[in-house]
Amino acid sequence: MKVVLINPNYRIKVKSNLPKKFEKERGLYPPLGLGYLAAILEANGYKVKILDANAYDLSEKDFLSRIFRVSPDLIGVTTTSFTFLEAKRTAKAVKNLLPDVPIVIGGPHVSIFPKETISNEEFDIGVMDEGEFTLLELIKALENGKNL
Repeated sequence: MKVVLINPNYRIKVKSNLPKKFEKERGLYPPLGLGYLAAILEANGYKVKILDANAYDLSEKDFLSRIFRVSPDLIGVTTTSFTFLEAKRTAKAVKNLLPDVPIVIGGPHVSIFPKETISNEEFDIGVMDEGEFTLLELIKALENGKNL
């Protein structure tokens, strides 16, 4: 099974009185949670690609092109409450491109607002709390034909 884990592009320009140098040099934080998920899945024989659309500042077209080339069997999207709208927009674009590929949403926002999050049609499955082993169990269940 091929899995793509997505950190949506959520770059937002904030107006401030700080010099542009600070904005430019503050950097980006890597999606460590996706790295933990990938490590567990890879250790169990799954092919995983992390697509950090935020780090690469990808356009939707470039982003979707990269996903299409991988041809994943499952997609995971991470979100916080601050990035939820971008995660939702990302999942909708992916769902339009690959309607039969399940989309799993995880991250802090899902743990805080599980019912509200999974009620969005863009997401097929929500994972709360620490998802490393939950995602592994979920993938095994899907492989065994279990209807979730």
